[in-house]
Amino acid sequence: MAGARKRNSTGPTRVEAAIAALREEIITGKLAPGTPLRLEALAERLGMSMMPVREALRGLESLGLVEQLPRRGARVGIYSVEDLYDTYEARLPLEELAVRRAAERFTEEDTKRAQRALEDQMAAVADGRVADAREAHTELHMAIYEAAGSDWLTRLIKPLWANSERYWILTNSTRGSEEGQREHERIIDACTRHNPNVAVRELHSHLARAANLVARRQFDAEDLF
Repeated sequence: MAGARKRNSTGPTRVEAAIAALREEIITGKLAPGTPLRLEALAERLGMSMMPVREALRGLESLGLVEQLPRRGARVGIYSVEDLYDTYEARLPLEELAVRRAAERFTEEDTKRAQRALEDQMAAVADGRVADAREAHTELHMAIYEAAGSDWLTRLIKPLWANSERYWILTNSTRGSEEGQREHERIIDACTRHNPNVAVRELHSHLARAANLVARRQFDAEDLF
């Protein structure tokens, strides 16, 4: 189609590459909350023109990771207990619906994928590979949610997931704790047994515990859920 943006068949577009790089820096805290995001400086650091960087910032704004301020440009989104609550309040019904649908149709392959991701997560934690543990944890949850068979659910869940990840990193907690492992095992087991009510209950407890832990450690706030 004339005028359409071409994708490099061997890799992501420049916009996608910029989004991935900046998203990782924001989530891990390398770009701290409130940091100004100057187009020229970012473009030079990423080795590309300002146009894909500008588009990347728009994409990150849609994920809630970047804020556009009138006459001041873009900055990394700031942390607040209100935003944390808002994020998890939106996550809970979406992910509960996803796990309910997943539990109704979970296959043997879905179980294997989720269990493999959990094993990868625990191995990464044992080896001190924090980034790999975070990646495996994401893969574990997406393995469950994608089993629901709804593209729209996963599209809606992913930006909320990204925003909550940067809060979790602040706690310096291990995503692969023994308690977390048991919670994941119970969620997978409920899905494997095609028990949606139990799957929803276990997932709700898992997400609420995570949100409350961040609220207490980062904001010295009372439990949110």
